[in-house]
Amino acid sequence: MDRIEIDFERLCAYEGIKVAKIGDRHYRAEWVSMECPFCTGDDGNHLGYSKKSKVFTCWRCGRHTIGEVLASLLNRPKKEAVRYALENYPADPYAQPYQSKSSKRIDILDIPGSKTIPDIHRNYLINRRYDPDKLADMYDLRFTQEHESHPWRVIVPIWHDGKYVSYVGRDVTGKSSVRYLTCMPEKEVYDCKKCVWGLQRAIRRTAIVVEGVFDAWRIGDGGVATLGTGWRLEQAELIARRFDRSYILFDPEVIAQQRAKKLAETCSMYPGHKSFVLTVKGSSADDPDNMTEDEVKEIRKLIV
Repeated sequence: MDRIEIDFERLCAYEGIKVAKIGDRHYRAEWVSMECPFCTGDDGNHLGYSKKSKVFTCWRCGRHTIGEVLASLLNRPKKEAVRYALENYPADPYAQPYQSKSSKRIDILDIPGSKTIPDIHRNYLINRRYDPDKLADMYDLRFTQEHESHPWRVIVPIWHDGKYVSYVGRDVTGKSSVRYLTCMPEKEVYDCKKCVWGLQRAIRRTAIVVEGVFDAWRIGDGGVATLGTGWRLEQAELIARRFDRSYILFDPEVIAQQRAKKLAETCSMYPGHKSFVLTVKGSSADDPDNMTEDEVKEIRKLIV
């Protein structure tokens, strides 16, 4: 891969990564400094990103590659983390979009796993208040085991333009450092981040737009997902052209709410579409997936 050039300051700001400010311990003007995720010891912003040389150095444990740091901060595999950073936070915002050498798409999606539900997956879904058999039938889910690619995950196919184009897998063991794992670009038919999950089951002209597929499952038909808060313009256009009205229901964190507001503003720019940021008053849920049945019923009234 060519030299990795990203706008790391912008990445930290948009991804909610805390960095040292003027007056903070270990602040340096020509560095972006933060707590080091690779070592332990006294508190402080020991990991620094040099704005000049574009490298990461921890004053305690030494040099780290950009791939290592991005994987840790973004909670993604190295290659996926680097690709995500290059696509969303290029050093030159006016540069041509980054394309990896393996970015050529395939024609038919190979979805890992089988339709048989192992006990570990069944128990995981039951514990999250879902009916495994109903979900598997409604969303054509697959389930992987130890010997398969993306082991021990619920595989959720992503539908776009009349066919499956990608998938996302959710770890069911609680042991993986990467909870959600998306299909690698070279194995996708179409970029999943240009898709909106759940469109094919939304039959009305109003949608509840959430971050992830589990959030959309909680809403039911009419709940659609941007597959993260880092939404793309293509997704906003799909929402605005498919629906007359949308309600953006992201997690309550500050960064997520800022992105929800921006998505609503972007969708509302399209003629004939109105979009609003939605919050659940009085809810103790940290994300839509954890809402109570009564809260879900109230939200579904917006769709009907």
